[in-house]
Amino acid sequence: MASKAEIIIVPADLAPVQGWHLLWGFSKQQLDIVLFDIEKNGMEQENGEDYLLDQTTWQDETLDVVSLERYFGLTSKKSTHSNKYAIVKGVVEKKDGMRFGRIVIPLRGNLSVRDADFPAFPASIKMVPKRGEDVLGIYSFSGRQLLLIPDITSIYLKLNKTLV
Repeated sequence: MASKAEIIIVPADLAPVQGWHLLWGFSKQQLDIVLFDIEKNGMEQENGEDYLLDQTTWQDETLDVVSLERYFGLTSKKSTHSNKYAIVKGVVEKKDGMRFGRIVIPLRGNLSVRDADFPAFPASIKMVPKRGEDVLGIYSFSGRQLLLIPDITSIYLKLNKTLV
């Protein structure tokens, strides 16, 4: 029997936008692990991008800690400090084959898992002021909630231009 597709839903660190509660969505396969209180490398911000919060090392790999809210030009309602982090991945094609590109996102609320076939409708509301090309989809569902599906591969590639 084939297993049902499931998605991970994470509340965005935002006050409602135009009356909508924003959520981030990832396939269950994109989630590597949830960590509590990572050790940050203390990276200096040289590129002036406030969405790149820091870097951390996980399994001998240096990973960028990224605020998705800031990446998409949305104003966070809380501080940049979090005690929970999710490592999410996308598939990256390189000259020598495929690999995973991973980023770390701070979690400000509890994540939930649900079947991917829940009742939702494509939304065309322009909620993302920056880098809208890195949103794979926006879906509305009950309770004036909007689910944004970020393109983790594209975000990873923009942060790691020299690796591809």
